[in-house]
Amino acid sequence: MKLSLLFLLLALQVSARNYGQSTISLKEERISLMDVFKKIEKKYDYHFFFSNDVVPNKKFSLFNVENARLEEVMDTLLSEVNLAWKLLPGNKIVISTKDSYLYYHSAPKHTVIGSVKDTKGVLLDNVVVLIKGKGMSVTTSENGSFTIDVNDTDTLVFSRVGYQTQEVAVNGQETLNITLLPTNNDLSEVIVVGYGTQKKEAVSAAITQVSGKVLENRPITNLGAGLQGVVPNLQITPQGGAPGQGSNFNIRGTTSLNGGGPLILVDGVVQDPNLVNPSDVASVTVLKDGASAAIYGARAAYGVILITTKSGRREQPTQLNVSSSYAINDLTLKPKYVNSLTYINYMDSANINAGNGAYFSQRIRDGVTAYFNDPAHNPDVLYDPAIDKTGYYTYVGNTDWTSALYKSGSIQQNNVSVSGGSKNTTYYMSYGNMRQNGFLTSYKDYYQRHNINLNVTTDVTKWLRLNGKVRYTYSFEDHPSGGTGGNSGITATSGELKNDLRPLMPIRHPDGNYAGQGSFTNPFAVGAQGGHNQTKVNDLWTTIAATLKPMKDMNINIDYTFNPYSDNNEFTSKLFREYHADGTYNIYPWTNPNMVKLGNNNNYYHALNIYGDYTKRINRHNLSLMLGYNQEAKSLKYYSAQRTNLIVNDLPVLNLATGPMTVSETLPSWGVEGYFGRLNYDYDSRYYLSLIGRYDGSSLFPPGHRKHSTHQSRVHGVSAMKIFGKTT
Repeated sequence: MKLSLLFLLLALQVSARNYGQSTISLKEERISLMDVFKKIEKKYDYHFFFSNDVVPNKKFSLFNVENARLEEVMDTLLSEVNLAWKLLPGNKIVISTKDSYLYYHSAPKHTVIGSVKDTKGVLLDNVVVLIKGKGMSVTTSENGSFTIDVNDTDTLVFSRVGYQTQEVAVNGQETLNITLLPTNNDLSEVIVVGYGTQKKEAVSAAITQVSGKVLENRPITNLGAGLQGVVPNLQITPQGGAPGQGSNFNIRGTTSLNGGGPLILVDGVVQDPNLVNPSDVASVTVLKDGASAAIYGARAAYGVILITTKSGRREQPTQLNVSSSYAINDLTLKPKYVNSLTYINYMDSANINAGNGAYFSQRIRDGVTAYFNDPAHNPDVLYDPAIDKTGYYTYVGNTDWTSALYKSGSIQQNNVSVSGGSKNTTYYMSYGNMRQNGFLTSYKDYYQRHNINLNVTTDVTKWLRLNGKVRYTYSFEDHPSGGTGGNSGITATSGELKNDLRPLMPIRHPDGNYAGQGSFTNPFAVGAQGGHNQTKVNDLWTTIAATLKPMKDMNINIDYTFNPYSDNNEFTSKLFREYHADGTYNIYPWTNPNMVKLGNNNNYYHALNIYGDYTKRINRHNLSLMLGYNQEAKSLKYYSAQRTNLIVNDLPVLNLATGPMTVSETLPSWGVEGYFGRLNYDYDSRYYLSLIGRYDGSSLFPPGHRKHSTHQSRVHGVSAMKIFGKTT
């Protein structure tokens, strides 16, 4: 059993206990623990980092401290809850559970310095130096050097693409000079190719295969995130920073005017890789060129990615693997928001240079200047009924919207698997769940995924092997809707930093209501009150397969896969008020009218593969022939219904609305059918010939033009090392 707790935020360790000289005074009645943190942040120069799942909803009837040191305040706050805290540079306070890494990682540390080189003495950059089991890591610099804080009992793991991973126990050492050995480029290694496997020496096409080990012990939300930077020429692009956003895959750069991407197969069938649990992946193979991808026909025009999931091993005792990780993540790049004084100066200068007068009145300039210089004793809004005839506040605040709208997120992952096998049967079973909490402060956006995997193989007779696989994924994601049509400038996954967001507007008015009026849209208010966009996904894959061996050197493989898929989306737009200084209000326009839209998508996918292979060796001649048939069909049914004017704002039900009902439905479908073959020949494992072809038919093409063929041929010889039996 292995248990790893990862804290990305703590990647740079500091063990100092210097809490500064300032003291804290705070007296509040009926206040929650989280609100105490916010009060301290607002009044003092401290910043709290925690997951919403960690901090309980504890309330104090009276919280009163006066001229207390930070450690006294924190001990008082956390005395009745199972939480620990740590002060980091920049007055950052991290809150975690006591049974987490933060609590136990309090042993004395010392700094280890060193360098990493190869067997020729060349210093290596970008070598990952990882503290085993703790997720803490650094990388070597351009001159191969590194510095890391460790405990005496820690073990460091050194890894770099193209080199063997090496583990070194610290044991009190302060200097480590490491030499990494190159990866053994074993030509007898077996790699996964289309409809089978081949020895590496027999492959001349552009194929790269990586083991699922590269995905272990990493706080990743999807497979694409784990493959970034691992496979040469495989470009991984995140779809966004919101929870639940997957990755886009690209192998050959720009595809076509209509877009496109590689064909991605999971255990031989087309599947969304973003729904696969990375912990279930055994290997990933990327077919990059036409020769390697031709076996899959026209759909492989932009390359192929083959994902193979884990299975049990024969005559292996039952193994139980458990892993759990918790990571705090933050924005990679947080834009520095312009302050209010700079903003009005720029606006005034631009307006004057355009031949007009100052953009802002002297009253606004005086208000902005006063609040900017002394926010504790000046208001962030102005209101004079004799001047502000509209009844609106005049905003003169100084809001850093980047800090106001975004906070730290977190990723929680738990995985358990059982695997093993006897002489005739192997099995692998797993369950994994992942929760990703988003960065928004106005809305508790998150994504949660559950994965169940079962893979059983048994030899019924010497000539018949049966295999059954079941994979089930359930996911749920919740985002703010931003209102109908995105007119507010906010959508479910776009974030809330609007391009016309001015620093003059505060988050709330003096009366406690959210700010926002007239041409000022408050994204915090829209996120908190404007509605939600929620999606549920159910994805079930069942595969039955048989391998027959009618004669020596011949195998016949038959597999059938059925995939029922559904996703349900609920989009709501809620009414909320914008309050003015004179006591009046209006309804925020871009969520008006309130409404509910329900969308349902049901897909049914069938895949049948029948292929056989025959191998024969005659003296120094080796022949391998594979022929097969593939058929796939998918039917889709999507419908949506929406209705405006909800009777009750918080009950998004179609029958509880009075507006017109809008209903739409689509019923697309497609099918493909193909015949394929591959002939491999080599002489004495020195010279190789490979012929690949496929003849396809697709319903997506018009009648009379639905059939087409693809073929590739390759001839190559192995290196002099293989031919002459020596290194060159």
